[in-house]
Amino acid sequence: MNTNRLISRSALAVMLVMVFSLIWIPIGYAAVTAERILPRSYYLPGQQRMAINIQITCEAESVVIRETIPPGWTIYSVGQAGLVHERTITWEIPSYSGSLQIRYIVNAPAIADSDAVFSGMVNEVEIGGDKLMQFHRPTPGKQVPLNPGEYYQYWLYLPSDYSDQEGQWPLILFLHGACIVGSDLDLVLNHYDDSSLAILKNPNNAESFPALFQCIVVSPQSTTARWNKQDLKGFLMELQSTYSIDPDRVYLIGHGIGGADGWDFANENPESVAAFISIIAAIKPAGTENLADIPFWVFQEEANTTVTITEIESMLDQVRAHGGNVKCTTYPPEIEDILAPTFNNPEIYAWLLQQNKRSSASGLTYWEMY
Repeated sequence: MNTNRLISRSALAVMLVMVFSLIWIPIGYAAVTAERILPRSYYLPGQQRMAINIQITCEAESVVIRETIPPGWTIYSVGQAGLVHERTITWEIPSYSGSLQIRYIVNAPAIADSDAVFSGMVNEVEIGGDKLMQFHRPTPGKQVPLNPGEYYQYWLYLPSDYSDQEGQWPLILFLHGACIVGSDLDLVLNHYDDSSLAILKNPNNAESFPALFQCIVVSPQSTTARWNKQDLKGFLMELQSTYSIDPDRVYLIGHGIGGADGWDFANENPESVAAFISIIAAIKPAGTENLADIPFWVFQEEANTTVTITEIESMLDQVRAHGGNVKCTTYPPEIEDILAPTFNNPEIYAWLLQQNKRSSASGLTYWEMY
């Protein structure tokens, strides 16, 4: 037998085995990963849009995704032809390679008593990402995000010894500036390195800021560039019907556009506001006799060219002309950030608590004017 011919046949056989091995490698074992994207890290009642991001490396014969929503929730609509069985949605993605997103909408229950836990699998692998939507009850001594009403979602702080005794607790309503308008409530908490919200994050600050920690503090988020004064009025009424708020001790703190719109709100609703602090008003407000009975403390930058110190003093003079008592603190140009020295001054919160519409109406005063 020809040795060369035998070697050639052996080599051919080896090559055929290698080729067939390549052909018969299954293509259904692609690497597949999936990550769940929750709209919030905290629970919000109402309709919620969910998403799952899928990443498939090399073509897969089929990918099966199953997602199970929490008890008490209902499925509103499902994208990508998902099949619904009770609380579980199943998607089967045929031969596909690359990345895609599947979406679904669920209705959260109007009242929840526990955190919402989502679970799911992509093929045989658990879906990654967020699983938990934390349900925050109004808890005394803790600042929590809430969205139970028709006007605003908001951060709420209740004093550590809060009770439901009617009309007992003062309220501070903080109106943010235009830079954090939107629907991401976390911005309201995290945007200001120095603010009442930042102080309330740490319970140990109660010793340094006793007056602030004695108040109900509500920090809503506006979805529009200007605060809607009718909505603010309805929101205040909603808060007063929900929490034990003393209607004679409702205080406003406004920054930027919140300072200007809070000013206008007080002007239109003088019976609802016991005192007001404006920090860097973004629009020149008007001064009328409606403001004469509301103590004001204004903080403004000398270098501000949008609303100048001259314009602020002119407005305050109009209030003084009607018998109003006001205070204006200005900061020189070398102080670039006036929020820190303003919010971190315990005196402003003590000053707020000295104001009381009931004592003012009776002819008595506990106000310390500057």
